[in-house]
Amino acid sequence: MKQILLIFAVALLTACGPSTDKVDDENLEVTSETSKSVEEAQDLNTELEEIDGELDSLLTITE
Repeated sequence: MKQILLIFAVALLTACGPSTDKVDDENLEVTSETSKSVEEAQDLNTELEEIDGELDSLLTITE
């Protein structure tokens, strides 16, 4: 009898638990958003390095 109840409980929890497909889709979405954020940060860093180089050039000219 205990085994039947245990099997029923496991089946019920499995049926009511979160869908792994939904979790996988959410993980892919978060990973995609994170990748976009990293790319944007790298682009901004490149722009800042270019601006820094231009400022250094201007400072060199004025010295």
